[in-house]
Amino acid sequence: MAARSTDAGEAARIADTVNRWKTERTIVPDDTERFYLYEMANLQDPSLRVNGVVGALLLDRVGLRVVPHEETTNRGFERWVTSLRASHMNIDPIIGLSGSRDLGPLLQRSGRVRRRIVANDGWVHTVSDIVDPEQIRAISLVVGERPVSLADGHHRYHAALAFAETMGASSYERAGSILAFISTSDTRGLGIHPFHRLLPNLETVDVAALSRDFVVTPGQPAPPDRPGSIVLLTGDETWNLAPLPTHLMTLPSPWRRASSAVAQTLLYPHLGIKEADCNYTTSLEAALAHAATGAPALLMAPLDGSTIAEAGRLGLRFPQKTTFFAPKPRAGVVLRAIV
Repeated sequence: MAARSTDAGEAARIADTVNRWKTERTIVPDDTERFYLYEMANLQDPSLRVNGVVGALLLDRVGLRVVPHEETTNRGFERWVTSLRASHMNIDPIIGLSGSRDLGPLLQRSGRVRRRIVANDGWVHTVSDIVDPEQIRAISLVVGERPVSLADGHHRYHAALAFAETMGASSYERAGSILAFISTSDTRGLGIHPFHRLLPNLETVDVAALSRDFVVTPGQPAPPDRPGSIVLLTGDETWNLAPLPTHLMTLPSPWRRASSAVAQTLLYPHLGIKEADCNYTTSLEAALAHAATGAPALLMAPLDGSTIAEAGRLGLRFPQKTTFFAPKPRAGVVLRAIV
C-alpha cells in the first residue's frame, strides 16, 4: 500500500484540532511513561467484563510478532495516514489478542483511577494507571513472548507501518510503535461479531447445485450459530448452508470455522462472484433489507477468540471484513504522542 494522501483540508483540520487540545489543556501529557489498565464492564450483565492493558506496541514489518488475522482493503487506509501525518499522535488504540495465560493475572491497577465513563450502550469504561516497574516489565515480557493477533484496527496498523517508513532515524523509535489495547484471547465479554455479505444482483441462484458442497435446508432469517455455516437469503427464501465435512477437510483448521472463508472457498464459485463483488454490513436489519430488494445476502456465524489466535499462530488470514469487536476502548481516552 502506498502512503499517499492529497486531502490537505482534512490534514489542516486535524492539526488545528490537536493544537487546540494542547493549548486548552484538553490533553495533558503524563510526566512518566506507563501502561494503563483499561476495564469495560456491562451494567446489565455484571458477568460481562473485559480487561486489557493499553500501551505502545512495537510495529512488526515481518508479521511474526504482530499477526493480522484478516486481509485488508485499500478503503480507509489513506485517511489514517493523513491523521498520523497531521496529528503525530495515536488517538484510537488497535485491539490485539495475546495467547498467553500469564497476562490475565497481571492486569491489575497499580496507580490511581484516571477516568471512568458510562457509555450509552450500558458499558462502563475505567482507565487506571499501571506504574509499578516490576509489573510493567512483566507485562512487557508476557506480551512479547507470543505473537499478538491483531483483532481490530488493521487499517490503522498498516497506516502506522507506512508512516514509520517516512520518518527519519531520529523519530523512528516512537513512530515504530502504535497505541494498542492488548487482552487475552479467551476473554469473556469481548464480543466477536460477524460482517454479513451483501451480494450483487444475480440472475439466478441454483440452490439445488449447492448440495454438492453443502447440506442445504430451509432456514430462518437469523445469523447461524454453527461455526463455518452460512444462511443464504434469496428474496422470499432462506436457506441454511452447512458445508460438507469432507469438503471442510481441505481447508486449514481455523478456516473451517470461519463462514467468510467457507463462503470464499466453496460458495462464491457456485455464484460466479469474488470477494471484491461484495459489500459488508454488521446489521442484520440491513442484510434483510438488501435481500428484500431481490439481491442475495449471506448471514455469517461469529468466530471466537481461540480461533483467531490459532490463525495467528499458523500465519493465516481470514478474508477481509470477517469480524468486528464490541465493546471497544473509546477513542481519545488514552492518546500517544509519536514525535
